[in-house]
Amino acid sequence: MNAPALREARHRACPLCAARQVTGLRAMRLVQPSGSPLPGEYDLVACDVCDFVYADTAATQGDYDRYYAHCAKYAAANASGSGEAASDNRRLADAAERVARLLPRADSPWLDLGCGRGGLLAAVARRGFDGGRGLDPDPGCAALGARQGLKIHAGTLDRVAQLFTGQRFELIVLSHVAEHLRDLSLLQPLREQLTASGRLYIEVPDAGRYGEHPRTPFYYVDSEHINHFGPASLQVLARELGFAALALERFVLPLDDRSGYPALALIAGQGSGVPPAAPEVVSHMRAYLEACERQAAVRIEPPLPEGREVLVWGAGSMAQRLLGLGAFEGLALAAFLDNDPNKQGRQLAGRPILTPAAGLAAHADAPLLICAAVEHRQIEAECRAFGEGRTRSIHRVI
Repeated sequence: MNAPALREARHRACPLCAARQVTGLRAMRLVQPSGSPLPGEYDLVACDVCDFVYADTAATQGDYDRYYAHCAKYAAANASGSGEAASDNRRLADAAERVARLLPRADSPWLDLGCGRGGLLAAVARRGFDGGRGLDPDPGCAALGARQGLKIHAGTLDRVAQLFTGQRFELIVLSHVAEHLRDLSLLQPLREQLTASGRLYIEVPDAGRYGEHPRTPFYYVDSEHINHFGPASLQVLARELGFAALALERFVLPLDDRSGYPALALIAGQGSGVPPAAPEVVSHMRAYLEACERQAAVRIEPPLPEGREVLVWGAGSMAQRLLGLGAFEGLALAAFLDNDPNKQGRQLAGRPILTPAAGLAAHADAPLLICAAVEHRQIEAECRAFGEGRTRSIHRVI
């Protein structure tokens, strides 16, 4: 797992506090699908001033906007935030409870930014709060949400003021969105969209606890998660946006494989804030990265047969990261399979990304390697349904 060398020059200042004094932690290589506007490498760096770790990426916010509009997975079947998978539905139900507690009335207007297909909007509406509206950069997500009767606009964060001119919300939600933003300054205008008593709810992965929930090497560092927050850095973000941090909550999100994903939520608004949290993310990230470096190479269980072409199910973050780490070197890759329509028709590592049906039919006897962090049971069941009556060995990246 040799990493590329860290660069001396930096692409950007700290997106949280604007400091330019940073320390390089690790160079990351992440193989991108063809046509992706995102770079294949970036340096993971720690701000020397605030408790923040981020990707020093060469991509612009416009590049990320294009990626989330045309290349990301969130319009796919069973995508995170859709509520279709059992664990995702449980996660959304828990989030809906937290959101509902912040709404003073059943008809209180609230806004879900980066809402995907509207899973959280629907979960909150099922609790009797029907004033929700959403915004997502992927037109496919907006269209799928509209079919469910949800009010979702297609657009990026820089269009919030234009799309919602004259409207004020009791609550604005960014659930697992802030970690994806290259330019956190896009959140500055949100204060003007809130009522005087309105609240801002931000939920992110909890970088201070990555090491408590280990998975494959560098699982929490990928092309999309480019900001790594802890309690102290979320308080800094609230202050930079003109809010007080009214509450911080740490919890664990349930996943389909019965493991957990560490998460952290901030409630911000006007009033007296909670005491400052102690800095911890930089030290925890250093320890997490060192543990990933020490971790043995990824295992494939059961071992793949030698000398056979292999189908890989999954062309997302995990495959991109493992390709960058060289984990698939020596394998004769035939193709990648993915249910995401935004990936189908592209190539990854010079191999086509196909629909599962097309790939399994074209390579009837090829061993299948499942490259998915959580949904391996669901994928295996789907493969068995496609290959009924046919012998195909199924393997998993551990």
